[in-house]
Amino acid sequence: MAPLIPGLACTDEETTQALPKERWRRIGQDDHVRLYAHDDYMQRNSESGFNLRQLDQSYFGVQTFKRLGLKDSSILYIVSKA
Repeated sequence: MAPLIPGLACTDEETTQALPKERWRRIGQDDHVRLYAHDDYMQRNSESGFNLRQLDQSYFGVQTFKRLGLKDSSILYIVSKA
């Protein structure tokens, strides 16, 4: 799993050896080093040789989303080796 933030203009990447407290503040976890922007996430995976599929409410159906308590904007990303 990777933190992918809808609406984020560009990926926020921690390039220094930040203390865990700083990672919590910027990234929301101390064991992650970036928050991905959608387009960057898709591009990085594609350039690394992966196929990506995005499955949203139109794939699963409104009732499934309601039953599972998912937001209408939720997306399941399926990543597989090309």
